[in-house]
Amino acid sequence: MVENLTLNEEIEYPTLPDEMTRYLRLALLSTEIERSRFGEAQEIAQMLSTSGADLSAFSTALQRIKDIKTDETQYSVFGSTDDGGDWGIKLHKRTMYLDNLGNALNELRFYCQHEYRALTFMEGQTVTIPPSWGDCFLVINGAPNATLELIQFRSDD
Repeated sequence: MVENLTLNEEIEYPTLPDEMTRYLRLALLSTEIERSRFGEAQEIAQMLSTSGADLSAFSTALQRIKDIKTDETQYSVFGSTDDGGDWGIKLHKRTMYLDNLGNALNELRFYCQHEYRALTFMEGQTVTIPPSWGDCFLVINGAPNATLELIQFRSDD
């Protein structure tokens, strides 16, 4: 997070040694793949690739993630809002359905490359992000510790 927030600042923050940073990023990549957080996994893989890390052990998984972005695969990511009522994910597909496992969600906030939108959560709603918005990060707001299932899929609409 510090790396992302300070890319254009002149302030230098203490960092871990390069070898430890690479090791931790590889562990995080593995975790994000396991949790089906494919948007985050691709970002981490890009950072690792840029730093010269050997990603050969992940080549099959990373190719599959790339394919999932545009194929017919539907997949779920489970989560819980934090104590402040927020949960977020980098979206990997353009269409999603949110199953509120407890009826405690209020709002969907889309932070996209070219657009910002906030929508009121409605049970049973399917949302499709227009390609013109670019890549998006979704923040779901609701009651603290509310459980949810985000189902991402491809829509041919």
